[in-house]
Amino acid sequence: MREEIKMPRMNFRTIAKPQNYSKTLKRTIKDFKNEKFLIIIVIMLSIFSAILTIYAPIVLQDFLNSALSTNSDMIKIIQDTITQTFKITINWSYFFKKFSLLILIYTFSAFFMWLAEFLAVSISNSYAFRIRDSIKKKLDKLPLSYFDKVPYGDTLSIGTNDVDNVARNLQTIIVNIFNGVTLFLGTLIAMLISSWQLSLVAISSLPFTILVVILISKFSQKQFTNYRKDLGELNGKVEESYSGYLIIKLFNKQNDFIKDFDITNEKMAHSDKISQFLSGLIFPLTNFIYNVA
Repeated sequence: MREEIKMPRMNFRTIAKPQNYSKTLKRTIKDFKNEKFLIIIVIMLSIFSAILTIYAPIVLQDFLNSALSTNSDMIKIIQDTITQTFKITINWSYFFKKFSLLILIYTFSAFFMWLAEFLAVSISNSYAFRIRDSIKKKLDKLPLSYFDKVPYGDTLSIGTNDVDNVARNLQTIIVNIFNGVTLFLGTLIAMLISSWQLSLVAISSLPFTILVVILISKFSQKQFTNYRKDLGELNGKVEESYSGYLIIKLFNKQNDFIKDFDITNEKMAHSDKISQFLSGLIFPLTNFIYNVA
């Protein structure tokens, strides 16, 4: 008879939600006390970039109006009363002044955003380093019974993939949240000043946009959670297959491991495909609502 392999039962992690979001948020903010000064600089740079982005179309509008007008500071059409001909004079000094101003605005806007993202990368990497260090210290204190129950690959996935994912999202949030809020408020004010009637029409589509984002995010978040869970499980199986290769081969369990790996791999691919598809729907649908409005 073939002898069965008796191995400790491996418990793959379950994705838990924080019981108190406000407490979790406060704890996360507290972790950034060492980067407080850098975060303030990133926020200010993001706001400056957004302000310049809003101001650029105003300068461009004035530039185009002057270029298309027949009697402006840039172009003047003078009629010769004797020959009944028209003479066009271009104020090149005014032209280059406005054009240079536009170039400076776009350049500084891009530079401020680049510098903000550069500093955000430094902040997120520093935070990720501290998380990994905390995980390492925690693992050093865990009993051996923990590693008998939890796959090594799943534990490694937490310290690598999950931490990298947190760092990337953190980098995006720090820069984009303040830049986006400033852009939204500034654009809204500019729209109301330009034409409050058209602004109300555009604003009327905002509730539908928010509803679409909330509904899609609700379903996509679940799939992203499943993807992270399946990824950890897959890494666990890969680590087990490498570390226990001789035992697997000795008891002729290669086919069983391959089938088990394929099932987990398909689960991960499915959850990844669905999550990416759902999150990819947000921009086209919001753009469609915006165009309809």
